[in-house]
Amino acid sequence: MQRFMARLVLLVLVCWCTAAPAETYKRVQPPSRKARTDQTAVKKVKKARAQGMTPYQVSDVAARLNRRAVQLGENGLNSRKFRTELSQAPLSSRLEVFVKAAARRGVNIQTFERRLRGMASGANRKTKATSVKKTFFEVTPESYDLFPKVMGENVIWFAANASPGHLHTLVADQNGGGHFTHNTYGEASLTTASVDRNYTQYIAPAMLTGPEMDRWVRYLNSGVQNDKSTVYGFKTSSGKVITATACTNWATSAPIGELKRWVRTVDRRVARAATEGRLDPKFKGGLHAVLAAAPTAEARQALIAEVLASDGLTPHTRAGVKRLGKEFNFIATSWPNRPLDLVGRESLSTVMGVPRSQDPAKWMYDLFFSKRVPIIGVTSTARNEKFSESEFNLEIMGKIDAKGDVVEGASSSYNRGVIPPERRPGYVPPAPEPEAAPAEEPATENPTATP
Repeated sequence: MQRFMARLVLLVLVCWCTAAPAETYKRVQPPSRKARTDQTAVKKVKKARAQGMTPYQVSDVAARLNRRAVQLGENGLNSRKFRTELSQAPLSSRLEVFVKAAARRGVNIQTFERRLRGMASGANRKTKATSVKKTFFEVTPESYDLFPKVMGENVIWFAANASPGHLHTLVADQNGGGHFTHNTYGEASLTTASVDRNYTQYIAPAMLTGPEMDRWVRYLNSGVQNDKSTVYGFKTSSGKVITATACTNWATSAPIGELKRWVRTVDRRVARAATEGRLDPKFKGGLHAVLAAAPTAEARQALIAEVLASDGLTPHTRAGVKRLGKEFNFIATSWPNRPLDLVGRESLSTVMGVPRSQDPAKWMYDLFFSKRVPIIGVTSTARNEKFSESEFNLEIMGKIDAKGDVVEGASSSYNRGVIPPERRPGYVPPAPEPEAAPAEEPATENPTATP
């Protein structure tokens, strides 16, 4: 009987791994209107993302969501109301819901906690020694269908193999949809995400607010439905325009965050002028939204001219208005199929507090060490019996050993994630070995002679 059951489990795994080609999709379902406009929810998500909650609060949220999940049952996990609650919860709370939902169907999801110590760089690109605590969890085919139901709302999952040489994005339908899609390079098509490989993958989340997720979904969908060169690309701080977006930089440079500070300043001053009667009332919401809604370049130019014709603007505000007009023209010309409300927004990397990256190993390493990423997943077609002893190979960035230390990897001649020994937290240099007594030199005929 045991042999029969073992063969049955093996057959299920083989069927999972050799299933028919994945279905393709042309879009991810965007968030609901309420998710895009609810500012209370935005504040909750930002607080959860910044780890601004005590462990007690995180546990309390998890307990409340678990009670709700038990009431709904597994078939009720697609409830839009429940997914709205999940979207505002810390990722650690949602992980507990996922683990317990799997346990109710008889699947044990392995987890362990580990404090990581390595060199990490922030959004300002300054590198410093960092120590962060993470929860690692395992996902196998038996629990994979539950994963998007609990962990998919308002989250992009970045997936990469061990020794990351390539990056994938996993995105669930928002607003109650049932699809969980996979995309590479942000182009061509979306396919069904699944555990269909015989190697391990690391998955790291980027938790977004409702408006940020809406911008991401529209950015992704536009690239899937159009030539990616007409949607993806960016300009570096030095002014260089990047149009060849590989598997990593198209996603990390996604302009889905808040408006940049200088844009917000222009909007605020134009809105004040409209409120005070110095500009047409249509500018009371600021200049950016009006320009984004303009149908043509000529219409945008007319709006800029109308604002500049006002006598009540300071030279600084006029310069900002001209700069914003040029930014819209540049984006609309360089990437004509990009949604124009994304002009002048912070990149996904800025939202996550880490530098933009072209290298998947560097990006995954930064997410491993980002304080905005409390959990890391590991997907595999088979259960790892020594999961808690796992080491994580991050290629050029080194390896994270079972103690949580970043150590040099063997696959690269340089490792940018390694802490120099003298800067290791609590590091005590080894005592020098005692010097051996010098051997007696044989007597010479002239001991005072200089060699």
